[in-house]
Amino acid sequence: MRRGAGYFGLWLGVVTMALPLPAATPATPAGAPKTAKPAGVPLEVQISEVGPHTTVVLHFRGARAAGWVKAQPGSEAAVAGVRFAGSALSFTPPAAPGAAKPATVAFSTGIVISGPLSGQAVVGGTGAVALKTPFGSTTTQGGPFSIPTPRLPPSCTLGPCSSLKPGDRCSDQPGAKCYLYDQQFLCCTVCPTGC
Repeated sequence: MRRGAGYFGLWLGVVTMALPLPAATPATPAGAPKTAKPAGVPLEVQISEVGPHTTVVLHFRGARAAGWVKAQPGSEAAVAGVRFAGSALSFTPPAAPGAAKPATVAFSTGIVISGPLSGQAVVGGTGAVALKTPFGSTTTQGGPFSIPTPRLPPSCTLGPCSSLKPGDRCSDQPGAKCYLYDQQFLCCTVCPTGC
């Protein structure tokens, strides 16, 4: 005689049916643009004369990856060969037997700038690499490179606050918040203006 267990199950079912269901979150269709602004300062990269044996490695000083890469029209398949982690960006054309390789690969990515932007490029092949930020640009076929950047206070980086508001937390570092400084939103651990 387990009549009590049967009543409990019936009671649980009635209570569950009486509770309101949470509103469904509309699904974002595949390929639909996202409304959030990507983090970081945009870096436009264009690699010319790409062939099956092309390799490009850029070691940045004063910048690190912000976590996104977006292909320019016509370079969608080739961008699968882009890797950007920490301060090293690399590109090798993805293996695609029988597919024609594009003559030029173009994409944009986000960077967080922490000081003068420079680095070392290693380019395997005959192509050139063009780099462009909102502050300046350069082209390299290998060797050292630099891109003009705004001067930053020592406790600040440029890039993480592009999708945040002043006062928002922008880093895992203690006290890191977004500040407006010299017409740029900076992520600083100490207020750059002596707040």
